[in-house]
Amino acid sequence: MKRLPLALVGATLVAAGLSIPAEAADKSLGVDPAAIDSNVNTVPDHTVGFTPATVTDELLFGGEPGLNFDPKDTSGKRSYADWPVSSRQNIGVLFRSEDGGLSYQKRYADPADVVGTGGPACLGRQTPYCFSGGGGDTDVNINPSNGVIYYGSQEALANQAVGTSFDKGDTFPSDHVFAGTATTVGVDRQWIGSLRGTKTEYLSYHVPAIGEFVHVSTDEGKIGSWSLEPLPSIQGVTQSGSMVVDNSTGIHHGTVYIGYLGFPLLNQAGTGFNVGVSTDGAQTFVSHPVPHSDNARNFTVVNVDSKGNLYATWVDSGTQKTYLSTAKADAGKNKTAPGSQWSDPVIVSNGLHVTIFSNLAAGDPGRIAIGYYGTTAKAATPDDVAKGKGGWSPYVALSTNALCQWDAHPCTKGPRFHQTPISHHINQDDNICTSGTACAATGGNRNLLDYFDLNIDPQGHLGVVWTDTTNATGMGFVKVARQATGPSLFAKFGGAAQSMRYNGYADPSGDARYPFYGAKARTSPSNPVLDLRGTTIRMKDANTIEVTMKLTSSSSIGSRIPQAGSTDGLTPIQQAKYLTRWDYAGHVYYAGANVAQGETAPAYFSGEVNTDSGVLAAGGGTTYYGTKYNPQHTANGRISGNSVIIDVPTSTLGNPAKGASLYSVGSYAILGPNDQAVVLNTIPVTVDSTPTFDTVLGSKVTSAQPPVQAGSGSGTPRSGSGGSGSGGGLATTGLSTTVTLLGFGLIVLALAVGRRRRTRPLL
Repeated sequence: MKRLPLALVGATLVAAGLSIPAEAADKSLGVDPAAIDSNVNTVPDHTVGFTPATVTDELLFGGEPGLNFDPKDTSGKRSYADWPVSSRQNIGVLFRSEDGGLSYQKRYADPADVVGTGGPACLGRQTPYCFSGGGGDTDVNINPSNGVIYYGSQEALANQAVGTSFDKGDTFPSDHVFAGTATTVGVDRQWIGSLRGTKTEYLSYHVPAIGEFVHVSTDEGKIGSWSLEPLPSIQGVTQSGSMVVDNSTGIHHGTVYIGYLGFPLLNQAGTGFNVGVSTDGAQTFVSHPVPHSDNARNFTVVNVDSKGNLYATWVDSGTQKTYLSTAKADAGKNKTAPGSQWSDPVIVSNGLHVTIFSNLAAGDPGRIAIGYYGTTAKAATPDDVAKGKGGWSPYVALSTNALCQWDAHPCTKGPRFHQTPISHHINQDDNICTSGTACAATGGNRNLLDYFDLNIDPQGHLGVVWTDTTNATGMGFVKVARQATGPSLFAKFGGAAQSMRYNGYADPSGDARYPFYGAKARTSPSNPVLDLRGTTIRMKDANTIEVTMKLTSSSSIGSRIPQAGSTDGLTPIQQAKYLTRWDYAGHVYYAGANVAQGETAPAYFSGEVNTDSGVLAAGGGTTYYGTKYNPQHTANGRISGNSVIIDVPTSTLGNPAKGASLYSVGSYAILGPNDQAVVLNTIPVTVDSTPTFDTVLGSKVTSAQPPVQAGSGSGTPRSGSGGSGSGGGLATTGLSTTVTLLGFGLIVLALAVGRRRRTRPLL
């Protein structure tokens, strides 16, 4: 067992240029010193830091989300998050951020598109396009040369729908939405890729045991341009992992790689982690096994760096650790047969007893990041992790020498990684079921579904999206965090320098546009009474929490809400809801004000996300698809100037006291029906939101921008991904406050020392 001495911790922090917020540093996160393996070349040292988590959508639950930065937006402001809500309800969602991940806005079709296409059901789906079903697995790919977006949504297990957007996700033309790709039943887990500088798009999916099917469009997904694939491109596939198209400047540009698990007897490469390789535009594939990966779990992941070097990551079902193997593009057999020669695998995770769902992002050669869920709970498998034993957190391990095994003098212990928790508190306190759709029968917890995602912005800094189930329903909210400190995965850029945000962090004006479905996102005006400018939360006294939501204007607040009779699809617009929500002690609490049309006096309330606030499908059922934040307790409130101020008894909010840590505190302006009329097909519409922050009750509420601080990479801090307009964005700031080196060293040293179960519904 090896512990890091305090002096070494301090030296590591100095080298990293790391500072963390004095507010809300959750001391429950870290590693188990008894689990640290001194033979693993991974240091749990917090070299990389992450911003507070943005709640991508406060209304809908979700699992296995994806994240993609727009490669054409060099500022890193534009990104997309996607996830399946339910194939039973035909809902697969797509969200776009234009402010660097401070907020996300749902992209959904113009209700006029329903005519002659999706039918009445599409009105309530709020999906990007109405010309097909969907709602099973989702996936997004963005062509790096032109920014064209491809969005896929699985139609139950019967078909794969794919749509193309040429305007950054505003619209998906009907002649580029195709739902006729599947040539057999039982299709599952699609992946999409595109080739730089061409109109070529690839769609892959598998039919368990039968194999992997790969369709090719030669005209950006236009109907009629897709190839027919009556037979599998790769035979004998148990589960498909990721597909990646080599868009690098390396010698294998254009090669298509698919990671997958082989099916016994039917797959010639074996039953472990195999990589299917095509050098002829997906006409033919040859498969190569990744060494020592016979016990790989779903999902296997491959990715390429800027020179076409190939990386593979997986979790071993025996050791429960996360592994990496690499295939250098211009070395040995790989020169003529890419993906055929691999390095010996190395263990990446360290200090965690169990990991699952590894994923990988790559930048320049050797500069990669691997994400995984990990727990310090002592358990044999993810299925055996018990509540109250430490919970799970998303982690990332970053390396800048991941190809060192191919050097003339190769590294002996493998690449050096630096491991850091991404979220500021645990994201699940339960087991993670590994039986897939069979979890419904075994009673295991599958509320996270099967993976989470990480991506890099055009300057090589990480963004991560994951699911957080720490609330009374056990269902998950999707969250996004940006890399705040640490090196870029592109060598020419300096370290990340994102603001950690703070209590009272400002939101820019003019971004409360409504309506924003389809192309109206470009022309709709901003509504000042729905335009949030910032959130503060504080302890007013020992028994009261005060929430303040600042608006651009509160004048004639009721009369400026869209008037009676207006609708958004099937959603009647009957009231505005001003809501502040936050995470505390494994629960989600909220305070809010409902303003009915024409009313001048809001009704103030508080509550908790639980089954009483759950959103069901039209017609009822027992599956909760989201939450409606209905009043559960009354509260005292007032409008003062342009602010909505609410005093809430702590007894209705889990009894937090001074010193309690609150996470992802943010406010939302929402339009929709009266609370009793909210079902999945009438889910309200979020018009504006404020940047989330973490805080400690009783700490000072900040009103000024924090100072600029350098990230941990070389060079000077870069301009961050700010919000639209001035103020409130991810500006050229580092962390908001710092702790002393000695104090943080003691915290890290301390970290080194020491509900009723619900099952995710079948999608």
